[in-house]
Amino acid sequence: VNQETARLIFRQGRAKDALPYFEKAASLMDTDYHNALMLTCCYRAIGDNRGVAHAGQMTAERAEKVITQDPTNGGALAAGAWGLASLGESQRAMDWMERALLIAPDNLTTRYNLGCAVAAYMNDPDSALDILEPFYAAVPSLAHIKHADVDPDLDSLRDNPRFEKMVADAKERLASTVSEPVTMTVTAQ
Repeated sequence: VNQETARLIFRQGRAKDALPYFEKAASLMDTDYHNALMLTCCYRAIGDNRGVAHAGQMTAERAEKVITQDPTNGGALAAGAWGLASLGESQRAMDWMERALLIAPDNLTTRYNLGCAVAAYMNDPDSALDILEPFYAAVPSLAHIKHADVDPDLDSLRDNPRFEKMVADAKERLASTVSEPVTMTVTAQ
């Protein structure tokens, strides 16, 4: 429930308000790297560098724990790469990214998370776009696009013509096949 509430709030562009829900969700399982990754994103969005470092470390450690048990888990490799990139460990992050793309080249979530990590932490827009292009070409729903539209990790790409075209093409493709979902606003109690 906390994870879904956090996602709903995040998709409304309210990263700060999503933090307590991602914190709670991440606290429930010590192998949950995804909610830790989302914490990193939210802390970055509000400019909390200590929060980024804490959540990045948590993400990398949890992903590593999962990789120890399942070395072919592309999602965990992508999350670990994200965590390492957020900590400034660029070379190690690149090694994990290469493994993730080798193991799960067609996994859209893996691609999205890797593209965000490169865009947010590695200052390499061309590589980020290369990673994200297959995501936007095959993204299955407007909900994913709405998430990406407010994701602060992609802010460095928003004025890039190649990125703008990928997003526009994905929206056009999905608009012709899917009706808009009902949206709701969640407020903290």
